[in-house]
Amino acid sequence: NPLVCTAGATSSEESAVDKLKLAISRGVDAQLTEDIEITQTLYVERSMTIDLNGHVLKMTGDGSVLYVKKDGSDTVALTITDSRPQNPHGSYAGLPAGGVITGGTGTRESWTQYNTFGGAVFLEKDTTLKLEGGTLTGNSCSSIYIDGATFVMSGGTITGEAVGVHNNVGTFTMAGGRITGCSEKGVYMYNGNMTMSGTAYIGG
Repeated sequence: NPLVCTAGATSSEESAVDKLKLAISRGVDAQLTEDIEITQTLYVERSMTIDLNGHVLKMTGDGSVLYVKKDGSDTVALTITDSRPQNPHGSYAGLPAGGVITGGTGTRESWTQYNTFGGAVFLEKDTTLKLEGGTLTGNSCSSIYIDGATFVMSGGTITGEAVGVHNNVGTFTMAGGRITGCSEKGVYMYNGNMTMSGTAYIGG
C-alpha cells in the first residue's frame, strides 16, 4: 500500500499528495496516514478503495474533490471507507469523529453555466461509488452528483451541504448512513431511482 508508512517514518504534505495521486493512477487501494490538502481534482479511472483512516482530505482549489471517470469499456467503482471512525478532529468538532472529505467546489456540466455539482464526488455515467464511512461536509452545491451512475451508501455521513445527493438519471441505494443538516434538500431526484432501507436516515 503506497500510503502506509512504517513506524516512526515522516512524510511531507507534498509527498503524501503524490502518493495518493500515484495510488489513484494505478488503481491501488490507498490509506491516508495524515491530513491531506489538494489543489486539483483527483480523477479516479480505475476501481479502488480510499480509506480515510480518520484523516481529512480537503480541496483548497476549484473543482470536485474526487471525479470518477469510466475508463473505456471497463467499469470503475470507487469505495470510500474509514478504518478509524473514532479519530477526533479539533476543527471539525461539531461533526462525527473520523475521516472527512471537504472543500470541493464541484464540477460544471456542459449544459449549465451557473451551477456546479458533486463537490465531494462527481460520478460520471456508468461508474459506481460505495460510501461505507467518513463524513462529507463543506462542499458547495451537491456533495454527491450521480450522472447516470450508481451510488451505494451503507455508512458515513453527508451533512452541511446545500444538497446532499443529486441524482440525475442514476441509481441511489441507501441501506445505511446519514444525510442530515442540508440547507435545501437531503436528496434531489431527476428521473433517477432510489431505494432506502435498513438503518438509513435522512432528516434535519
